[in-house]
Amino acid sequence: MTDELKLSAQIELLRVELKTISQDFPLDSPDGFSAALDSAADRIRGMLAESKDPREIIRELNEIIFRKWNIVFDSKADKFENLFPHLVYLNRRGSCVGISLLYLLIGEKTGLPLYGVVVPGHFFVRYDDFVSRFNIEMMKKGAIMSDCWYLEKYAVADSEYYDLGNLNTPKIISVLRYNAGNIFHLQKKNSLAESQYRSALVTWPGYAEASGNLAVVLGEEGRDKEALDILSALKAETPRLKNIDKNLAAVMIKNGLYAGAVKCYRDALLKASSDPELYYGMAVAFKYLKDFKGAREALDSCKALDPAFKAAEKFFSELYE
Repeated sequence: MTDELKLSAQIELLRVELKTISQDFPLDSPDGFSAALDSAADRIRGMLAESKDPREIIRELNEIIFRKWNIVFDSKADKFENLFPHLVYLNRRGSCVGISLLYLLIGEKTGLPLYGVVVPGHFFVRYDDFVSRFNIEMMKKGAIMSDCWYLEKYAVADSEYYDLGNLNTPKIISVLRYNAGNIFHLQKKNSLAESQYRSALVTWPGYAEASGNLAVVLGEEGRDKEALDILSALKAETPRLKNIDKNLAAVMIKNGLYAGAVKCYRDALLKASSDPELYYGMAVAFKYLKDFKGAREALDSCKALDPAFKAAEKFFSELYE
């Protein structure tokens, strides 16, 4: 593999890019990160030379990352410190993507057959040498989990995107860019978010979550036709993804397509019947259609699921005046 195709080189290129375009991006790599990776790689190479069992090697890698380095899983994906591996090492905490990248970088240095895998809203690592194959879960300090665990927990859809396949380096970088885009979006830097989502889609055109979030940003910027086109295509391609229906419905309401929004919310509820936001959105669409009975029923369902749902309080009083 040429240097420019290596995961480490691609992460470094993205780090430099983000540092250039955003003043909020954290500063340079911490002292000791490269040395720590080299030390971990030396230990793993020694075990490989002894033909150790793959699970024993991963246990040692878990020991290094979660105990020696004292890395803690942090579910918050709203800051770069939890995302980029050198910052995860510096701050001793990281998201599923950030910690997974530590494993993958050590794998790159040692030839250990480690791959990234994506499911809706989550990322993990897989060991796969075509004889032994098992998943390594960051939320559980490197515990080995079955494919069935991910299929059940994350309701993986029947689509090419969620096939639990091993990701190549360009797709891993797409995941990293997608998460960077999400952080920029939370910072209300929509132009930077759009750029990252579009870059993610260059190297992974079928990345549904990147397309969906790109559409959300476009909608916020008043580019509703582009947003509707993207979300309508996604709904046709990935009909089992709840968030696609939810985002499409929101853009439809904004553009006066209330009946279409109701249908999208109903489709979403078939996949996530306990989500109060879906019932609230449906109530709003029904209100614009002047179907007040439907609006009340949807709002009642919303409040039954979450009595403290704040957005529903004022709307509730208006409907029952």
